Amino acid sequence: MKLNLTKNRGRILRYTCVFVLIGFGAGIGIFFNWWWNVYLPQQAYVPNKPVNQFEDTSMESAYYPRPARTTSIYSINMSNLPGDTAVTMLTMAGVIAKGPAGPKIYVENDGGYYSDWLDLIRAENITVIPATDPWALVAQSAGNMTGYIVYKSDSAGVQQSNDPILSADTLSYQHQDESYCVAVSLSGLMNACVVEESNVTAAQAAGLSQVFDARGKDVEWLFASTYFGQLRHDMIFEVEHHTSRRLHLIDYPVFCNAPVWHAQTHDQRAEFLKNFEADSPSFGWGAVGPTDEAGLNLQVTAAGGFFMPSDWCRDITVFASINVTCEQQALPAPVVEENVHYVSILMSDGDNLQWAMGDYGDPRWFGNEHRGEFAMGWMLPPAMADLAPLIMRHYYQEASPLDRFVAGNSGHGLIYNSKHPWHELHVNRSAAILERADLDVVVIQDFGWQKATFEPTLNIPGVKGVIYNDYTQYALQSGKSLWVNDKPAISFTYNFWALFDTADEISLFVNTGSTAVHTPNAYTLIVVHAWSYNMNDVYNLVQRFGNNVRVVDPDTFLTLYTMNVAHMDSEVFNIWHFISLYGPYIALAGGIAMVFITWNYLYQRRKKRAVAAMAKASDALAPDKAPDKAPDNK
Repeated sequence: MKLNLTKNRGRILRYTCVFVLIGFGAGIGIFFNWWWNVYLPQQAYVPNKPVNQFEDTSMESAYYPRPARTTSIYSINMSNLPGDTAVTMLTMAGVIAKGPAGPKIYVENDGGYYSDWLDLIRAENITVIPATDPWALVAQSAGNMTGYIVYKSDSAGVQQSNDPILSADTLSYQHQDESYCVAVSLSGLMNACVVEESNVTAAQAAGLSQVFDARGKDVEWLFASTYFGQLRHDMIFEVEHHTSRRLHLIDYPVFCNAPVWHAQTHDQRAEFLKNFEADSPSFGWGAVGPTDEAGLNLQVTAAGGFFMPSDWCRDITVFASINVTCEQQALPAPVVEENVHYVSILMSDGDNLQWAMGDYGDPRWFGNEHRGEFAMGWMLPPAMADLAPLIMRHYYQEASPLDRFVAGNSGHGLIYNSKHPWHELHVNRSAAILERADLDVVVIQDFGWQKATFEPTLNIPGVKGVIYNDYTQYALQSGKSLWVNDKPAISFTYNFWALFDTADEISLFVNTGSTAVHTPNAYTLIVVHAWSYNMNDVYNLVQRFGNNVRVVDPDTFLTLYTMNVAHMDSEVFNIWHFISLYGPYIALAGGIAMVFITWNYLYQRRKKRAVAAMAKASDALAPDKAPDKAPDNK
């Protein structure tokens, strides 16, 4: 009886452990599915909210206010702006940009890209006047301002991080003083620059007087105040006031009279977003958790907005004022070949405005020595045609005949189309911006493959096709295609990312791939994760391709696909790529199963040995048995 009870207890324990593991895994999956697909999207959603009505200009779909063009700028280097003096300079730049076409203020960065762009500005017959003393510049501009707004910096004691996306200070630091947000938000409204309390004496010496004290006031106060009703509700600016991001971007919201804020939690962000109109652009960055890239984008999407990473941008008030035409180089007619495998390669993260205005031209990427040796696709945010057309035109002019630009993630600003309540409205209104940017291929990022995600974009007359990038894993849909109006939407086939497809795997699959050019199997789209690999890595990948592989730009790729392949929805299945995509998960499940099987085997063997030992011990302790037959006494 005791042996049976022990046996049952062991069996119950084993099965309990198995069910606990299964339940734990399923629980995590259910929780994250609910978190991403239900909780975050529903938080910020407000049905029937007002819709962005655009700027009152002759330009179609004018989302972005633009200052009057200037004939001169004062340029001052960040090295001359210690502490929070840069906040004063940028807010003053925003106030001055609201006036007529007088001199504007430009903040450069010690020989970085914002210093390089000065040559583009000079080429537009705009005089660049060097400045070194910020307070002399304040004194010179004092007549254009009503005074200053004082705030207290919330950056004291915050450990700065080298991580440009998520940093320890961003995620763990609790706001101590949000008066920066209040002061910057009211700067344009009051036509006053913003001064940190330690610089008040310098501001007064420059001839300014205090018009408002923002100290002790937080973002909740701002949204509840009567001032908020006087600010724009069609532009969203989330700026981390407690990190070095506070020294960027803010010249533009000051010019626009838009509120600047930063949330501490997802719940707080959702409440703030409810105050903004549908189809409003969202600038900056606002991490409030370790998985907040998708969290931020989902909440902005649910609120009806569209997001542009722009936390490190500066001087938009200068670039937006210089209106130039952006036109890509004309493409030659595609060369149609038989018995080849077509490949197109695209660099990721083209939704990133601050990257496009910054080190996009670095030797790791667009400035690489190998650019122009093979065809390459480059994503750019279409909004550059309005916000920084001078820089966009520069890339177009510097492009080789083998370079081609496409609209970055989700077209005009990052949204998750399947989760956006005003998806069709936003896409339809974006057509004019795509035309101004001269972009006819759109990369869309979303969760899942469904025709409704692509239809509005493919219904735009000027769009040639869509390339799909799944958020979960860029190449998750692995070469699927569908058609709308005889225009294709095609998913990335391979994800050249340190965590996913390697150069060896990709080159093997491509070199052994189909060469039947009238079938989808002969076409491969590769996305390069910009933060894992650079153009040197792409060059080395291309060198591995065989003689029957043709690397073409994404425009040509879609043209050939449309010409050669039957217009039928299809799924390309490659067993080896399936293994490379899902192999880690299969291996994990197999590993757990093997652990359980091994544990069960060892347990059963140990139990058998224990039973045998108990039986042997029982036999040894038992009294000698009488013989079955009495001995013969004869």
